[in-house]
Amino acid sequence: MSDHPSRRDVAKAALVAAGATAAGCGSLQASNRELLLPPPNALVQSTACAFCVVGCGYKVYSWPVTDIPGARAAAHNALGVDYPTAAFGPWISPQMHNVVSIGGEPHNIVILPDPDATVVNLGSDHTLGGSLARKLYNPDTGTADRLLRPQLRTKDGLVPISWDDALDLIAAYSTWVLDTYGDLAWGMKTYSYQFYENTFAITKLAFDAIGTPCWAPHDKAAEGSDTPGLSDAGINVFSASYQDWYDAEVIFCSGVSLYDAHGVLFSQWVARGGAKLIVVNPRRDPTADWALANGGLFLQIEPGTDTALHNALCWIILSEQWVDLAWVDEWCADSADLLTIGQAKWRQKTFALTFDALKDAILDDLDALPARAAQICGIDEELIWQAAEMMARPSSTGQRPLTSMMLEKGNYWGHNYPNTASFAALSLLVGAGNRPGRVISRAGGHQRGMIKAAGYPEQRSPHHYQGHEIGINLDEWVMQGNLAFCWVMGCTWAGGGAAASSVLFEAIRGQTRLAELSDPFHSDGSVNVDSVIDDWRAKAQDGGMVMVQSDLYPQPLTELADLVLPAAGWGEGTFSRMQGERRLRLYPQIVDAPGESRPDWQAVAAVAQRMGFSGFDWEDSNALFEICAAHSSGPHAFQALVEYAAENGLNARQVLRESGTTGFQCPLSYEGGEIVETVRYHDAETGRGFSTPSGKACFVLAQWRDVAGRQADLSPRSGEFWVINRRASTNWSGLVEDLRIPFRADLLPANYLDMHPEDAADIGVEDGQDVLIESDGVSAAFEWVDDTRGQFVAVVRISDRVRRGVTCVYFNYGGDPGSAANSVVSASTEPISNKNAFKLGRGRIRSFA
Repeated sequence: MSDHPSRRDVAKAALVAAGATAAGCGSLQASNRELLLPPPNALVQSTACAFCVVGCGYKVYSWPVTDIPGARAAAHNALGVDYPTAAFGPWISPQMHNVVSIGGEPHNIVILPDPDATVVNLGSDHTLGGSLARKLYNPDTGTADRLLRPQLRTKDGLVPISWDDALDLIAAYSTWVLDTYGDLAWGMKTYSYQFYENTFAITKLAFDAIGTPCWAPHDKAAEGSDTPGLSDAGINVFSASYQDWYDAEVIFCSGVSLYDAHGVLFSQWVARGGAKLIVVNPRRDPTADWALANGGLFLQIEPGTDTALHNALCWIILSEQWVDLAWVDEWCADSADLLTIGQAKWRQKTFALTFDALKDAILDDLDALPARAAQICGIDEELIWQAAEMMARPSSTGQRPLTSMMLEKGNYWGHNYPNTASFAALSLLVGAGNRPGRVISRAGGHQRGMIKAAGYPEQRSPHHYQGHEIGINLDEWVMQGNLAFCWVMGCTWAGGGAAASSVLFEAIRGQTRLAELSDPFHSDGSVNVDSVIDDWRAKAQDGGMVMVQSDLYPQPLTELADLVLPAAGWGEGTFSRMQGERRLRLYPQIVDAPGESRPDWQAVAAVAQRMGFSGFDWEDSNALFEICAAHSSGPHAFQALVEYAAENGLNARQVLRESGTTGFQCPLSYEGGEIVETVRYHDAETGRGFSTPSGKACFVLAQWRDVAGRQADLSPRSGEFWVINRRASTNWSGLVEDLRIPFRADLLPANYLDMHPEDAADIGVEDGQDVLIESDGVSAAFEWVDDTRGQFVAVVRISDRVRRGVTCVYFNYGGDPGSAANSVVSASTEPISNKNAFKLGRGRIRSFA
């Protein structure tokens, strides 16, 4: 690693000037509480949270450390508030403050929830967003290990090199790989959620310029919809407005830890709206408690049996004739509509059907009988009837409940296609999809930062389902030794990706074995590109893989990378993306990018130009943003913003900046000189139809018999337990940044394994005891892998929130290979969608000393 003493000295000097020690902001607050108040002349910018899909709005206040800080009187601070404030008034905690570099000079920075917000977070806050300031680089904090310069792997370890040399190496070697082995030997594993500017550049290189199918998002083995059954029904899963959750009378929540993972959405919209919740989860979480206390239901389902439950609810609604037939006739596809689906949409054409066909199939399905489904799902039959009645039964006056349908990873990280297809059918039967308070949407994970420059080249994929190309399983492709080059961007691939991730990690280690670079440098210190390329070629010819890693921090893959590039992240460049109700917002640059770090789009563009590809010569991020607009479509469409800006002598970024944390709810249109927003994407009131050729939604059939065989393969054996997983409310996936912020790290000091008291007694473990969770056969899907065992360590937390035979831990805790819950998940993927069942782990549990 290379230090930058000038940066370090700047930050240290700032802390000293602030009257703080290197211990951080706790000392800062204790020494001078007034310092945390921005002065009236502080620079104020609007931004949005870096983390969950809700994307709360924040205000950023920055001022030089040499300036006189704000004072308690409202007239003497930038917040315009008298301090101390009343209870629950605006406040500044130590976690909201940092000392950073802006324009090369030390500045104080304070990041607070936007008090003027009228959308999304309504001025409230969350633990993650409440410590945004602390995620920014300060070398005297836990962020000191940021990647600051490009580094080349040599026999002496990672050695700093120039950006020009790094880019020349990637371009020259990539060209050789493509010329020698073709596009199936060149791959990328990248985030799909980051920012439009980055994802557009990445997909333009991979899909358009190179045309490789060897590409997969951060959380999936293969490209493709997270919720393919809903996609085939024509439902975009971010179609709802948050107002719809408020307006709903009943919300069916499948696989959603709403309070834990989407606290602001729950508290500001769902709970305030007062809907009765039907919570379907294997673990009784706080959302289930709230539901039971407020007239709702909790269906504690056996892991993996969602399809059976969905179909039983469909059976009741159909047999009791609670379907809104007039709405179905208007908005659901008939036989003629199905004929308009093209052959290119093979999956939709294969599985879509009419209401009458679905009705016949469900009512003839013995597994859909409520009594049978109750046995499969481990749920009292009466609860299934109560749920169906709450969702769909008309009142004595004929009024139907305003029912909305929400799902998340607990649903689609099971049996992906059958679960999402049966969920779609159930949703349409209750009349949800395109009316106020009657919508179908994901709760969401990351914000939506993907705009593709070209479509994924599925026709180039070597992987198939019943003769149809599907996205390549990149984990499998790599473990088979098929890549000569892979560029990994912003993800803990081996730790947070494939099941039995330690096996994947070791496979990558074997293929990226260190190259003995014979003569990597010229006498002037520059890289001898030809010599390095010769060594990399020799490694590829010997069955190895060259890996480039772009990231913020070192992670396990860094020790295997041949070349490491420092990326600029949130707040360190100007970016854009939309959140969970399709609000497009600006994420401005608020601090200097540390060291020589750059936004990923700049690195990609420079490599592409060196390889001779055209169309990558973007002048700046605004030019790229406007190119993204021209390629935006569906729920992301915002070309109208560019048109409005041009008509008014502005650039699009200026208009977006002026919208503050409200942003623009997409898709946008330009009418009569004004930008027109879209409240809900599918909308009966405006005539905006579903995502099918006819605009009508399709029913999609999935039956328990489609699932039962795979469920049996994934289920616990004798002496094993289900090992399901969830997200913590106070931390983010992999803890990559949490572990560098003591306040957040202390909130989750260990991975806790919830276990039923009787199960704990049976195997002789106690509350607070360290245990080893291990499973055999998790890599059996990869017959060429010898080691098929996965394991990880956790701390027992005895709890009746899980039923007997089921345990629950935090997903991707720590993010290191072999340390997370996905280590005991089968590497086999659901055959139609090629997605992992991350929620369906199994293993033996024993004490661990």
